[in-house]
Amino acid sequence: MNFWLWIIGWIAASAVVVFALSINGKTESGEALEGGHGHGHH
Repeated sequence: MNFWLWIIGWIAASAVVVFALSINGKTESGEALEGGHGHGHH
């Protein structure tokens, strides 16, 4: 069953996105988002 593989992949992708957003927020003040979800400033 590839169910676990799908879950692991989804979690990994989410973790990468969150990590990238946190990095962009610290280095570029959230300007790198360019209107993603509107989370420019916390």
